[in-house]
Amino acid sequence: ANLHVIYAPDFVSGLKDKTVIAKETVELIVKVAGTPQPTLTWLKAGKEIKADEKKYSIIPIDKDGNAKLIIKDVNEEDHA
Repeated sequence: ANLHVIYAPDFVSGLKDKTVIAKETVELIVKVAGTPQPTLTWLKAGKEIKADEKKYSIIPIDKDGNAKLIIKDVNEEDHA
């Protein structure tokens, strides 16, 4: 018989406030934990952020639980 222990998803380290100069690139990093490994969806104003070639890059959760959203060419519309 096997015993599988499940842990609820949890943010070990959440988002931190950042001040960024317009037109620069910013990296938003979180650390999550849970078993099985949680899935993460990045949201802005309640809508899912999708990776694209120009503006957003999403680095999925790695083995250590770190995930990253990279926003290129930051402008006032990126303010949350």
